[in-house]
Amino acid sequence: MAFVVHGGAGKGRKDEKALSVLIKAAEMGYEYSAKGSTVDAVVEALYFMEESGMFNAGKGSVSNDAGFVEMDAGIFRGKDRAAGAVANLREGSAIKRALEVLNEGRHVLISYGGTVRKEGTESEDLETIGAISVSRDGDTSAAASTGGIRGKRAGRIGDSAIPGAGFYALKEIGGTALTGIGEQNIRCLTAYRIVERMKNNDPLEAIKSVFFDVKKEIGEINQGAIAADYRLRMAAFTTEEVMPVCFVRSDIKKCSFEFKNGLII
Repeated sequence: MAFVVHGGAGKGRKDEKALSVLIKAAEMGYEYSAKGSTVDAVVEALYFMEESGMFNAGKGSVSNDAGFVEMDAGIFRGKDRAAGAVANLREGSAIKRALEVLNEGRHVLISYGGTVRKEGTESEDLETIGAISVSRDGDTSAAASTGGIRGKRAGRIGDSAIPGAGFYALKEIGGTALTGIGEQNIRCLTAYRIVERMKNNDPLEAIKSVFFDVKKEIGEINQGAIAADYRLRMAAFTTEEVMPVCFVRSDIKKCSFEFKNGLII
């Protein structure tokens, strides 16, 4: 089994308290991966992070330009391409609501709204979160959760609610979860392309090569990504200054902030 989780790519944030939450989330995710439930692994790890308030997701979500929270989240299960996602959720857990959508199986993406206008955090350096779980038989799930871009237009939906943009997974290939400017990933289907690239490349080369292509195509790239494949190889890479990531496998547990040169385990 393999489990990898990130706390978002940003500009210089090296918060040891946030890293301790990330480590606990990674350990929880690995335990669920060991039980064979890749969906439970990514959901429970991200829910723990949402509840911590240490990241731009759940209780740590930032405000939009109208001064209130609108959260996005999504899950993709590789073995049957099942997906569940929510957008513009104003209260509660976005990743748990996304799980409800996935389990119901009727739709993929539900957009919420309502009268709740909960003010978001004032922190300037909180970022999107994401996770990938790979089980013994190569099944893979990926997920993401976010409060979106600080000061975004009310009603904006980012890549964390869109399969193939901010997260994606396929059994016996691998999965990925991204963080950065969601519009870039929506325009380029970055997550889908990374997983497709893993058919013939290791996870780190897949991330780097897709990021290179995206920059050529749209002239910009402000991203970070984690990826893991069915061989249990795990990788992380970012174009930004800092991206906290934790990797857990039977033979290793490693956490770090520095991935500008990339790392594969």
